Amino acid sequence: MRSEPTRLRRPRSESAAPPGCLGKETVVRAWLPVLPLLVAVCAPPAHAIKPRKDPIHDFGSPNCFAGMIEGAVYDIPGGTPSLETILPALERTQPAGTVCTFSLNVPVRSWLEGIPGVTNRLEWFAIDYHVDFWVEAPGKYWFSLDSDDGSLLYVDGRRIVNNDGVHMVQSAEGHAELTKGMHSMRVPYYQGPRDAVALVLKVQPPHGKEKPFDIRDYRMPMKAPPPTAANDEQRPILRRSTAAHDPLGERVYEQPALAALQASPPPHAFDFRLSVLRFQPGVEGSQYAVAVDVPGAVIGTSQGADQTRRLHLVVLALVRDEVGRVVGKMSQDFPSAIPDSRLDAFLAGSFSYTHGVTLAPGRYTVEAAVADREANQASVQTVEFENPAYGGVALSDLILVRTLENADASAYAGDPLVYGGKRASPELGGVVRASAHPFVYFMVYPDAAADAKPRMEAEFSRDGRVVARQAAELPAPDPSGAIPMSIVTPATPGRYAIRIAIQQGGERAERSLEYSIVAQ
Repeated sequence: MRSEPTRLRRPRSESAAPPGCLGKETVVRAWLPVLPLLVAVCAPPAHAIKPRKDPIHDFGSPNCFAGMIEGAVYDIPGGTPSLETILPALERTQPAGTVCTFSLNVPVRSWLEGIPGVTNRLEWFAIDYHVDFWVEAPGKYWFSLDSDDGSLLYVDGRRIVNNDGVHMVQSAEGHAELTKGMHSMRVPYYQGPRDAVALVLKVQPPHGKEKPFDIRDYRMPMKAPPPTAANDEQRPILRRSTAAHDPLGERVYEQPALAALQASPPPHAFDFRLSVLRFQPGVEGSQYAVAVDVPGAVIGTSQGADQTRRLHLVVLALVRDEVGRVVGKMSQDFPSAIPDSRLDAFLAGSFSYTHGVTLAPGRYTVEAAVADREANQASVQTVEFENPAYGGVALSDLILVRTLENADASAYAGDPLVYGGKRASPELGGVVRASAHPFVYFMVYPDAAADAKPRMEAEFSRDGRVVARQAAELPAPDPSGAIPMSIVTPATPGRYAIRIAIQQGGERAERSLEYSIVAQ
């Protein structure tokens, strides 16, 4: 049977838990350690469902990669009668952890065995699964859900299967007409009281046999064109142009941005932020990330097809040395379309662009232009900075991150804000809403020639008062020689400061960051 359509899918930017709330194995593989003392501040807001007292790091799958089905795990009150009664509260609640899988295929089993990847939770918990999947053959797709207890299936925001409630293992089914292209799927599930658990999602494509849904069977073909407004209207994200180009060569799409850089005086039609973030140091060259952030409210849109709004940004940044020579260039063309239903959320947020660059010691200037093709206007910003020669233990800038998204590393080659299949979007203004669950990201670079192990000292302040201090040894670096770190920030509004110091033998590196958390 088919249920009445509804739209309950959370925005993409909110679909993943911040690193400090991931499962232990996920943190180790993707972002490495989170300070246990500071993780304790990663708590749900007062109106949310209260989590249990046992450690949040007991959740997690050992294999969380981009493209997997990702589930946000929640504790729920005992006696919860159905998913529908708690979904609104879950969407306002910070997940207790994250589990990942390729297939929702857990046949009925004892409640003592639980759901794979979820530990120390046998009764009264929920998992909200999300994934985007590619349909190659258009037509009618039949879906079935076997579960104990309740489960629901949404495809492109429409409820297709309703198997909700507290019950023994039972099956429900529904169907959806799917076009060729990318689609979204959401499967909320909850386990109520003992004595069994089960969750099996099956799919029967047109002219095919029914079998368990496996996301590896529904990936975009290698030869398929990238998602566009025509075949992917459910994903309102700005998409990178696939055109490869000479880093210092001029391309047609760059012309309006280049004209803005060459204009005198430089145009300033709207505000945007430009920052140069310091990462891995080196004697011959140091790695930086050029970051651009454009508020959604200043981006022009026009009417598109099928209840969408078109937008088109071009970002161009030139890196000049101290005598004015262009020593680096980065640019991207971002055409996109946003469904009318997601426009308000986009306008309330912002668009971010980052690109890595390696520079020899010296003084540099970055000139960046953002051209809005729909509004036929542009703005220019300039940043100057010094890149000193480095030696010994080092520390990157501390970066306030507002969202974490799955990312294809090949599409962001050389971008230090992409790590472990995730892309961090920095908050360049230093102000972020509590609902975004922000965190601080940085990299430690030990001195490979030193015998001593590096130690970290962390100090956390709120409104000028120190609220936490911690010192700990750091783990071994990854193959690149770096130790990625993330620290979850409190969700309570206030002015915050974090200071990180790395000590290795007689060498010391220190960085600090000030920022503000504002209310919803």
